[in-house]
Amino acid sequence: MSLKDLSVTDRAIVLHVVRALVLGPFLDDDDYARRIGLRRPQVEAVLRWWPDVDDSADDSTACIAINNSLHEAASRLDVKARDWPTWFPVSPEEVREVWVRWARARGWSAIGPRSASDGGAPGRAPAGPPGD
Repeated sequence: MSLKDLSVTDRAIVLHVVRALVLGPFLDDDDYARRIGLRRPQVEAVLRWWPDVDDSADDSTACIAINNSLHEAASRLDVKARDWPTWFPVSPEEVREVWVRWARARGWSAIGPRSASDGGAPGRAPAGPPGD
Protein backbone atom coordinates (compact mmCIF):
# COMPACT_ATOMS: atom_id res chain seq x y z
CA MET A 1 0.00 0.00 0.00
CA SER A 2 1.16 3.46 -0.73
CA LEU A 3 -0.21 6.93 -0.51
CA LYS A 4 -1.46 6.56 -4.09
CA ASP A 5 -3.92 3.90 -2.89
CA LEU A 6 -5.72 6.25 -0.49
CA SER A 7 -8.79 8.18 -1.52
CA VAL A 8 -8.31 11.70 -2.85
CA THR A 9 -9.75 13.04 0.40
CA ASP A 10 -7.39 10.98 2.57
CA ARG A 11 -4.37 12.02 0.46
CA ALA A 12 -5.35 15.67 0.92
CA ILE A 13 -5.56 15.17 4.68
CA VAL A 14 -2.13 13.53 4.73
CA LEU A 15 -0.69 16.42 2.71
CA HIS A 16 -2.20 18.99 5.10
CA VAL A 17 -0.81 17.16 8.12
CA VAL A 18 2.71 16.73 6.76
CA ARG A 19 2.78 20.34 5.55
CA ALA A 20 1.44 21.66 8.88
CA LEU A 21 4.13 19.83 10.81
CA VAL A 22 6.86 21.18 8.50
CA LEU A 23 5.62 24.77 8.31
CA GLY A 24 3.72 25.23 11.55
CA PRO A 25 4.93 26.66 14.84
CA PHE A 26 4.45 23.40 16.74
CA LEU A 27 7.98 22.00 16.96
CA ASP A 28 11.38 23.66 16.89
CA ASP A 29 13.99 22.00 14.69
CA ASP A 30 15.40 19.81 17.48
CA ASP A 31 11.96 18.61 18.61
CA TYR A 32 10.96 18.09 15.00
CA ALA A 33 13.93 15.82 14.32
CA ARG A 34 13.40 13.92 17.56
CA ARG A 35 9.65 13.43 17.21
CA ILE A 36 9.35 12.98 13.44
CA GLY A 37 12.59 11.01 13.16
CA LEU A 38 13.76 13.08 10.20
CA ARG A 39 15.20 16.54 9.73
CA ARG A 40 12.78 19.18 8.49
CA PRO A 41 14.60 19.58 5.10
CA GLN A 42 14.16 15.84 4.46
CA VAL A 43 10.39 16.19 4.83
CA GLU A 44 10.36 19.41 2.81
CA ALA A 45 11.88 17.32 -0.01
CA VAL A 46 9.01 14.84 0.31
CA LEU A 47 6.55 17.72 -0.07
CA ARG A 48 8.34 18.93 -3.21
CA TRP A 49 7.64 15.54 -4.82
CA TRP A 50 3.93 15.66 -3.94
CA PRO A 51 1.74 14.09 -5.32
CA ASP A 52 4.31 11.73 -6.88
CA VAL A 53 5.63 10.51 -3.53
CA ASP A 54 6.88 6.94 -3.24
CA ASP A 55 6.15 5.75 0.28
CA SER A 56 6.03 2.05 -0.60
CA ALA A 57 9.10 1.03 1.43
CA ASP A 58 8.49 1.01 5.19
CA ASP A 59 11.90 2.54 5.89
CA SER A 60 11.67 5.25 3.20
CA THR A 61 11.85 8.92 4.12
CA ALA A 62 8.36 9.45 2.68
CA CYS A 63 6.82 6.60 4.68
CA ILE A 64 8.43 7.73 7.94
CA ALA A 65 7.50 11.38 7.30
CA ILE A 66 3.86 10.46 6.64
CA ASN A 67 3.55 7.98 9.50
CA ASN A 68 5.21 10.10 12.14
CA SER A 69 3.45 13.30 11.07
CA LEU A 70 0.08 11.53 11.31
CA HIS A 71 1.15 10.17 14.71
CA GLU A 72 2.01 13.63 16.01
CA ALA A 73 -1.21 15.21 14.75
CA ALA A 74 -3.40 12.35 15.95
CA SER A 75 -1.98 11.85 19.40
CA ARG A 76 0.86 14.06 20.59
CA LEU A 77 0.64 17.54 19.15
CA ASP A 78 -0.43 20.22 21.62
CA VAL A 79 -2.57 22.65 19.64
CA LYS A 80 -5.32 24.79 21.13
CA ALA A 81 -8.76 23.86 19.79
CA ARG A 82 -9.30 27.35 18.39
CA ASP A 83 -6.00 27.13 16.44
CA TRP A 84 -6.45 23.57 15.10
CA PRO A 85 -8.59 24.52 12.03
CA THR A 86 -5.94 27.03 10.94
CA TRP A 87 -3.55 24.16 10.25
CA PHE A 88 -5.62 21.01 9.89
CA PRO A 89 -8.74 20.37 7.77
CA VAL A 90 -10.12 17.67 10.08
CA SER A 91 -10.15 16.78 13.78
CA PRO A 92 -7.36 14.79 15.48
CA GLU A 93 -9.76 11.84 15.58
CA GLU A 94 -10.23 12.01 11.80
CA VAL A 95 -6.45 12.26 11.33
CA ARG A 96 -6.15 9.09 13.39
CA GLU A 97 -8.76 7.36 11.20
CA VAL A 98 -6.76 8.24 8.07
CA TRP A 99 -3.58 7.03 9.80
CA VAL A 100 -5.24 3.73 10.70
CA ARG A 101 -6.56 3.20 7.15
CA TRP A 102 -3.13 3.93 5.68
CA ALA A 103 -1.33 1.65 8.18
CA ARG A 104 -3.86 -1.17 7.93
CA ALA A 105 -3.67 -1.15 4.13
CA ARG A 106 0.12 -1.42 4.42
CA GLY A 107 -0.38 -4.63 6.40
CA TRP A 108 0.84 -3.11 9.64
CA SER A 109 -0.67 -4.67 12.75
CA ALA A 110 0.09 -1.67 14.96
CA ILE A 111 0.35 2.06 14.61
CA GLY A 112 3.02 4.11 16.28
CA PRO A 113 6.11 6.13 15.49
CA ARG A 114 8.65 4.47 13.20
CA SER A 115 12.25 5.09 12.16
CA ALA A 116 14.54 4.17 9.28
CA SER A 117 17.09 2.69 11.68
CA ASP A 118 14.65 -0.03 12.69
CA GLY A 119 13.60 -0.78 9.11
CA GLY A 120 10.33 1.09 9.50
CA ALA A 121 9.16 -1.10 12.37
CA PRO A 122 7.52 0.62 15.32
CA GLY A 123 10.15 2.53 17.28
CA ARG A 124 8.61 3.33 20.61
CA ALA A 125 5.63 1.49 22.05
CA PRO A 126 2.87 1.43 19.43
CA ALA A 127 -0.26 3.42 20.08
CA GLY A 128 -2.32 0.26 19.68
CA PRO A 129 -3.65 -1.94 16.95
CA PRO A 130 -5.41 -0.25 14.05
CA GLY A 131 -8.96 0.53 14.87
CA ASP A 132 -8.40 1.11 18.58
